[in-house]
Amino acid sequence: MRFSRSYWFGIVFALLVMTLTGLTSTSFAYWQYPKGNMPIPNDTDAVIYGRVLHGEVRWARGQIVTDYTIRLDLALGLEQTQVTVRVPGGVLGGIGMGATSVPHLRPGERVLLFLDRMPAGEWRVWGGPRGHYEVINGWAIRESDGQTVPLVELWAQLEQVWPDEQATRGLPPRDVLPRPARVPPRTTRPENFVYSGLRWPDPNPMNEVYLINPANGKVTSDAFVQAVRNAAANWTNVSCSYFRFPYGGLTTVSAAASDGVNVVLWGPLEAGVLGRATYWYWPSSGEIVEADTVINTNYTWATGSIIPPDAFDVESVVLHEFGHWLSLDHDDDPNAVMYASIPPGVIQRKLYTTDIAGICYIY
Repeated sequence: MRFSRSYWFGIVFALLVMTLTGLTSTSFAYWQYPKGNMPIPNDTDAVIYGRVLHGEVRWARGQIVTDYTIRLDLALGLEQTQVTVRVPGGVLGGIGMGATSVPHLRPGERVLLFLDRMPAGEWRVWGGPRGHYEVINGWAIRESDGQTVPLVELWAQLEQVWPDEQATRGLPPRDVLPRPARVPPRTTRPENFVYSGLRWPDPNPMNEVYLINPANGKVTSDAFVQAVRNAAANWTNVSCSYFRFPYGGLTTVSAAASDGVNVVLWGPLEAGVLGRATYWYWPSSGEIVEADTVINTNYTWATGSIIPPDAFDVESVVLHEFGHWLSLDHDDDPNAVMYASIPPGVIQRKLYTTDIAGICYIY
C-alpha cells in the first residue's frame, strides 16, 4: 500500500540517480520535514531503523548482488524484526560488479532506511543513497549529501504522516531511539570531478562497441537510439581525451548482466532511481571489462528540443550514465552533467568544466 496523495508536497528531484515517483504516476513529491530541508519520500513501502548485521555476496539474475541482513529496532510498514535488503554490486569469484545509485551499507552500522519492494519480492533502498541514513550519536546522516537531522525528530515526523493501518506492532517502544548529541557529526563532500579509481585499459580504452536495445521503451525506437548516440558522441568529442564510444548497432539483449556486451536498454528499477550503470571489473588491476545502463521504465520520458514538465530527458540521463562508464562519480556542482539529480522538464546535454576535466584526467 502506497501513501495517500493528499500528503504530497511539490518538491522535485531526480536521478541516480535520485528522485521519486509512484510507479504509475509522473508526479513527484515529498513530505517536507518541518525543521529543515530534509525531504521525506511519500511513495516508500517501508521505513526501518536498526543495525546492519552482515552482508552476503551472491549471483542473482546474471548480476552480483549483496544481501544485507538488518536487525530492526523500529519499523513502519513491516511486521518482522529482521529484514534482508538487496544492493546491486560486490566482488565474487575474482570479478567485481559496481553499480551507480546504490547505498553503501556496512556491517555494524546503525541505519535508517526508506525501502521499496520490487516486483520479485526483494527489498531495495528507495532512491539509493538518498534513502540511506547512517545513525551516529543520535543524528541521522543522509549518504547522498551529508544532511543531518535528529533521529528522534525524524521518526516522530514519520509516525505522524504514516497511515495508521501500516504501523508496525510488536517492536520495542520509541525510547530505543538514541538522543542526539549536542554537536552533529561533521561530514565532508568532494569537490571538482570525482574519480572512482577504475578505468578501461589502454591503449584503446573500452576497445569494443556499445549496443542499444530500444524495445519496451517510453519513447520511439528511433528517438531512443538517436538520444543514446548523441550522448555517446558528446563524450567522444572531448578533444583532450582519447576515449571513444564506438556504436555497434542494435541488440535484443534484455538485461544488464555479465554477458560480454555493453548495452543501453530499458527496464524497471526501484523508485527514486532514473537510470543505473553497472560495470564489471578486475579487482586485482582495477580494469573495467564491461558496462551496461538501464533506463527506468517506471518514469515518463521524452526526447527532442522541448521536454514536457512531467517527463525526463533521455539524452541528458544517458549522458550522465555514460559518465559512470568512464569511471566518474557524482559531482557536487549542479551545473555538471555528473551532478546527482535532474528535475523533469530539464535538458542538460552540455558537458561542464568539471565533466571535461574528469574524462581528460582519466583518459
